[in-house]
Amino acid sequence: MEKVIFLTALTVILTSFLWTASAEVRAYNVTVRTAPTFSKQFESVKGKLKLKIKGIHNGEEFADQAVLTPEAIDLENDRTYYFPLAMEHSIEEAQSIEVRWTLKTPYNPLHLVKKPMVYFDDVLIREEVPYSPSPVSSSSDPSLRQPDTIVRRSGAVKRFCPAESPLGIAHSEAKIMESCRVASESGPTPAPVRY
Repeated sequence: MEKVIFLTALTVILTSFLWTASAEVRAYNVTVRTAPTFSKQFESVKGKLKLKIKGIHNGEEFADQAVLTPEAIDLENDRTYYFPLAMEHSIEEAQSIEVRWTLKTPYNPLHLVKKPMVYFDDVLIREEVPYSPSPVSSSSDPSLRQPDTIVRRSGAVKRFCPAESPLGIAHSEAKIMESCRVASESGPTPAPVRY
């Protein structure tokens, strides 16, 4: 009887491991834009950004959570932040995202009376698809051939917008942005900040 229980447990563990190991993980670039100064002014704060991506996959709801900044960063007006993201589900299946941020020092006595706010414009998530480029030429001259490396190209893109822009989010609160159309950029682009 003990052998049967052991073999059953071993089978469950191996099946779970193989299923997890075979799950496809997709790479994404996340772009988060804070409100421009002419739209809504807020004080710069040190904090962490978090997302919960919600959608439907094969008829079942999913919610993938991600901490975009494991270390606290300066969240400022009129900034564009870029982050990598790995997720099992396709961004095309996502319907909304929940945006949350937390202070680096949440127990600061200055914030007991009034929680600081950060205002967001939108979030753009772009899939990065690996592919192997075809050689430029079949020539034996190495300077005429592309390297044998995997490069990435952009795949699906999804933009998430608040019902009312800009979206003000207080420390530790979460607010929803719904999927909206991808629009071409217009106007001046804020200086990017990469993390």
